[in-house]
Amino acid sequence: MSAPTVGRCGPEHVEALVRLVEQVRADEYELPGTAQVIGSLRQALAAGRPFWVALDGDEVVGCVGLDRCGGDVGVLRAMFIAAEFRAGHGVGTALLRALLDEARAEGLAEVVLDSHPCFTAAHRFYRRAGFTPLEDGDRPAGYAPTVPGNVCFRIALPR
Repeated sequence: MSAPTVGRCGPEHVEALVRLVEQVRADEYELPGTAQVIGSLRQALAAGRPFWVALDGDEVVGCVGLDRCGGDVGVLRAMFIAAEFRAGHGVGTALLRALLDEARAEGLAEVVLDSHPCFTAAHRFYRRAGFTPLEDGDRPAGYAPTVPGNVCFRIALPR
């Protein structure tokens, strides 16, 4: 297995990206609300928000998107990686690097995210990448977790 490549999500990737999110959320973790998440994801993609995909050949094995919540705050959305590419392949690191590079290029001061409590490995990944927990009272104006009860993180971006 070669290292997946990361690039911008194009129209040819959308259905595979949606299947990946469904696979992780509904099939692997059996999380409720997957249809709502997929609907929001399709809206974000249709609106032209930046998304990146990790490709193993032609197969989408990871994704992440960047949204804004006003001012100079970015929101990491929908980071999902196929189970067989989560450890030791650098997929998460490459996707996060692409997103943070874009956030810096857009002049954002910080990026926030929220994650379901069951994704503990992802939480460790975010902490290792420099994200810190974001408490309710510290949330930027206009930002709310995707689902109440999700764990929130932030990272400051040096200018």
